[in-house]
Amino acid sequence: FERAVALNPGDEQAIYNLGTIYLRLGRPYEASVRFERALALQPRDVRALTNLGAAHVRLGDLAGAETVFAKTLSIVPKDNTVRCNLAMVVFKEHKWVEAVEQLATAIRTNPSDPNPYYFFGLIDGEMGAREAAIQMLQKAVRLKPDYVQAQTKLKELVHEK
Repeated sequence: FERAVALNPGDEQAIYNLGTIYLRLGRPYEASVRFERALALQPRDVRALTNLGAAHVRLGDLAGAETVFAKTLSIVPKDNTVRCNLAMVVFKEHKWVEAVEQLATAIRTNPSDPNPYYFFGLIDGEMGAREAAIQMLQKAVRLKPDYVQAQTKLKELVHEK
């Protein structure tokens, strides 16, 4: 992809793909540079915005990630994946009420999506509300029986008894 970008610096897809590869390789700075470049060519590319937010998280730039995820939601307000990512970022910034509001909105938007329940479970667990966390994780697993992350966290909490 580096060669493809060198041959055609205006190829937004190749630039985006290169950013994705850098992100998967654990090189978030290089990834963010590519996603910014892709966004200069296609400012409303939701994939590039979402991955740019993820790169900011990996760089420890929570404020930057919050800004990017909020911008993404302005383009796709019903995207629960983006909303859950934003909720986790604002939670890490100690904006607990906002995190809960984002997840509640995600559940209202799509009550059959297991992700908001999973993230509620994570937040409840972090806040020490173990029983509430277990209930939320159980709901996520009921909605998606093969939800490995929710099953793993649920087992951790149940075995802490």
